[in-house]
Amino acid sequence: MASYKTKRVRETPTPPGMPTVQELYRPLVRAIKALGGSGSIDEMDAKTIELLALPDSVTSVLQNPATDTRTVVEYRLAWARNRLKHAGILANSSRGVWALRSSGISPESIDPTAIDRLVRTAAGGRAPISLDA
Repeated sequence: MASYKTKRVRETPTPPGMPTVQELYRPLVRAIKALGGSGSIDEMDAKTIELLALPDSVTSVLQNPATDTRTVVEYRLAWARNRLKHAGILANSSRGVWALRSSGISPESIDPTAIDRLVRTAAGGRAPISLDA
């Protein structure tokens, strides 16, 4: 039986300047450090958006306007948190609260390619779904 993959198609075009999940790793860690090492999802999202100085034209695009109220940026930040958790950089201490596992982590030391490789290996060799279409 032939194997094939279907690519999800975004109904709303992605505006210029929309960060990828990988481009959010370092700013997200910077945001958590600025919040004192931990924060709620809303606090982290707002601080990351502030640090990146993302315009409304980027932050207001909905992930799936028909079924979801989350924006593309919020959706990608959720995936960035998840991948950083699997890489051992973040911990989800309680529902909706995330923290750095080490206060000494430098955002500049984060290698997005290495994180994705680690997550892919942890997933049993399956490549993670591309969320940056």
